[in-house]
Amino acid sequence: DRGCFPGADGSTIEQSYGSASIIKIYGADGNELSEDGDGYCNVNITEAGVLNGNTSQIYAIKNPLSFIYNATTPKDWYTDTEMYQNNVLWNGDLQTKSIYDPCPSGWRVPTDGTWNDFSKQTFPVYSQGNMGDTDSYMVSNGRLYAEHVWYPIEGAMNTNTGDLTTVGYFGYLWTSNTISYFGGAFTYSLYTVYVPSQYARAYGFAVRCVQE
Repeated sequence: DRGCFPGADGSTIEQSYGSASIIKIYGADGNELSEDGDGYCNVNITEAGVLNGNTSQIYAIKNPLSFIYNATTPKDWYTDTEMYQNNVLWNGDLQTKSIYDPCPSGWRVPTDGTWNDFSKQTFPVYSQGNMGDTDSYMVSNGRLYAEHVWYPIEGAMNTNTGDLTTVGYFGYLWTSNTISYFGGAFTYSLYTVYVPSQYARAYGFAVRCVQE
């Protein structure tokens, strides 16, 4: 939601942290779409019509609210064949924002090195507002960096089923890097911090945009 980025095109948040509102999503017919109804759905890459040739690019463009999952290697939302994976979409070798970057103007997907100074000590876990390790997988769990930057432990959309999993237990953030047929990620949990890590590209992780 562009409403989350101060100063971005379409944002309703001022730099002074004023009030904000959600930007609604509409279909081609002008009707508002809802994530729990006609707007959002999970779709297996093997379903008819998802792949056009060797990639799902056309389907993804036409169906931006569909989550494409893939349970077979290379477990990529874009293709079911490793030789057709497209590293250019991830922009890892470029130092500037590419046309494929999903972040709004002035922001970009972070590179692997963004979180190098994050650790259990600099990035403590909180549950129900209390700092310290916990075995309670609460949706409000998160980690706090430098005493003021909050990272929710939001879970992920599973590459095998499209289901939302590990909420309150693991948090995942995509980077712009690729490693073999995986995508680079920053991962943290109730118990530890992983810098960097790698996962199948069909996972649905959050993107924590950084200013250029």
